[in-house]
Amino acid sequence: MTLATLKIDIDIAEDIQLTAYPEYNEAISTLDRLCKHVCKYADLTSNATCTVRFVSTEESTNLNNTYRDKNSPTNVLSFPAEIPDYIKSDFIGDIAVCLDVVNTEAHQQNKCSSNHLIHIILHGILHLLDYDHITEEDAEVMEKYEKLVLSQLGIDDPYQVQ
Repeated sequence: MTLATLKIDIDIAEDIQLTAYPEYNEAISTLDRLCKHVCKYADLTSNATCTVRFVSTEESTNLNNTYRDKNSPTNVLSFPAEIPDYIKSDFIGDIAVCLDVVNTEAHQQNKCSSNHLIHIILHGILHLLDYDHITEEDAEVMEKYEKLVLSQLGIDDPYQVQ
């Protein structure tokens, strides 16, 4: 039996200067391994593709305000694809990641910025795969998969207090 594959396309907003985010390259180099572990542990049954867009604080604020009625930037937003059943597509959705927020959180929580970025991308992917954390039970399931996948990448439990 062949495992399903997950492919991540990267999109970078024009106003993002990657030189300001040294963790970006390290995190991006981990994405292929992340995808393999998501397929293995999150029960991905068919091939999937998503887009991760790195956005500015302004774009994150605009998206968060438009879709969640929150007038502030956030670390990650997931937008599941809305494709009719009669159209064959592996596309599962888009993820918007605000590097400024991710960096700020990592420093506040004494975490490695690249590891935190990988966690945030994983969190967004799991949302696209219908995992959620609305209820405590759902949160436990989602966090279990996050911890499992991250441990396979050598990344510590992101929910453990530093």
